[in-house]
Amino acid sequence: MVALLAPPVPQHRDGAGELRIVGDDGAALAARVNPPARFSTRTTIGALLADPQARAVVEKHLPRITKDPRVDQALGMTLREAAPYEPTILTEELLGTLDRELAGALAQGEQAVGDRLEKAFERTLILRALAHTGGHRMEAAQRLGWGRNTLTRKIQELGLEAELRKR
Repeated sequence: MVALLAPPVPQHRDGAGELRIVGDDGAALAARVNPPARFSTRTTIGALLADPQARAVVEKHLPRITKDPRVDQALGMTLREAAPYEPTILTEELLGTLDRELAGALAQGEQAVGDRLEKAFERTLILRALAHTGGHRMEAAQRLGWGRNTLTRKIQELGLEAELRKR
């Protein structure tokens, strides 16, 4: 309760990203502030490949990842979880480089990340369910735990109608 009633601590962020907390005596304590990484090697491969910025970083270091027929099996895994299966490719050095570059993508200040990722996830989920059921929407909706109308509405909201007609 005391902390809630305490006056706010004056703060200043300098141009180098340092957060300075200024005390009553005027002394400043500096602490480097590292924003939480939006993507890292602990993010699922599916989420990394669904985001254009993250995908570009991953493909820069793993150019054949999207062409590998096993990638569909690994979409729910993180790169760190996949590392034991490809130890000569997914080295600790490479994973560290990917973490740094993926964290840098966050610094570009994208807004509404959750909404975009949710739509990308739903899109992938719907397309996979329909592929699995041979395009039968009722069965796909049941497998997703949705009603047929919900699936139809999401297909329309995500603009998937034209893509589904091509298949």
